[in-house]
Amino acid sequence: MATSGRVCVDSNALTYLVEAMTNGGCPTGDVAAEKIALLRIYLYRNDVLYLSQTVELEYQRIKDETRKLYHKQIADILLGEIQPVDSNAIKARTTDYLAHHGKQEDCRVLSECELGGGDVLLTYDQDFLKRLRGKTQRIELCAPSEFWSSLAIPKGTRPVTSPHPSNPLSKEVWWVW
Repeated sequence: MATSGRVCVDSNALTYLVEAMTNGGCPTGDVAAEKIALLRIYLYRNDVLYLSQTVELEYQRIKDETRKLYHKQIADILLGEIQPVDSNAIKARTTDYLAHHGKQEDCRVLSECELGGGDVLLTYDQDFLKRLRGKTQRIELCAPSEFWSSLAIPKGTRPVTSPHPSNPLSKEVWWVW
C-alpha cells in the first residue's frame, strides 16, 4: 500500500474527520476507530489530505448549516483539492466503475481522485471497498484504519501537526499515539 503521495478522502471520511476535529470528545460507536484513524492520519502524516470536486459538492448539500460550515472550513483551510483535467476521461472511468458498483457519486469521486493524481482513496463505505478494491487502475482504496496501520508510525512519536492550545483536542489524549 502506498504510504506517501496524494491521499484522498471520500465524503464519509471527510465527515468522520470533521466530527473528530469538532466534537472534541473521543469518538464512540461503530466507526469510532475510523474517526480516530483519520484524525491521526491528518496529525501524524507530513502531508495534506485531498478531496475531489464531487466530495465538495456533496458536503455543500448538507442541510444543517453548522455542520456544512464545519465541513467547508476544514476543507478550505486544511485539505487540498484534487484537480482532474479531463472531464471526458472522468466520465469514461466513472462508467467503467459503475459496472462494479452502482453508486454514481462514489464512482465519480474515485475517478476524479484517480485521474487527478491521487494514490490512495480513504473510505469506510464497506460496499464501496468490497466492490471496487482491486478494480482500479492506479489508485488504492482502503479504510482509514488500514491506512493508519500501514504507516507503521512508532507509538510515542510526536505528531507533525498538533491542535492549537485553544482547540479542545489539545486537552484530549485519545488521539495521541
